[in-house]
Amino acid sequence: MGGIKITDVKIVGMCSKHRREGDEIPKDIHGRVYENNELACVGCHVGSPIKIEFEIIFCSEGIVKDCIKSCEGKHIQQVVYSTYHNALTQICFGCKKVRTSLKEKELSSKHSKKSVEGKR
Repeated sequence: MGGIKITDVKIVGMCSKHRREGDEIPKDIHGRVYENNELACVGCHVGSPIKIEFEIIFCSEGIVKDCIKSCEGKHIQQVVYSTYHNALTQICFGCKKVRTSLKEKELSSKHSKKSVEGKR
């Protein structure tokens, strides 16, 4: 059995450019301050475009509810109920799936896989 080999580790923090007075300075267990090139700076990545691909699954409201419960506490998810469409929809970022009780005919078939671009 091979095990796990960690080859690229970055510490999440703020680089010297984005650090403000009072912010914690990232240090290792020996007190050495991490260099900027060793950090995955939150400030440097805010506003960077991201692309996530979701699969849309049309199903019953009961199945959507079961999936919401199944993902609860495990994945980041957003859930919405549309009173206009009388439909429950779950967007699960862990599963990368959109599950909805909307009828497939209510959305065009070209949206079965949709790329969503946004800002962090």
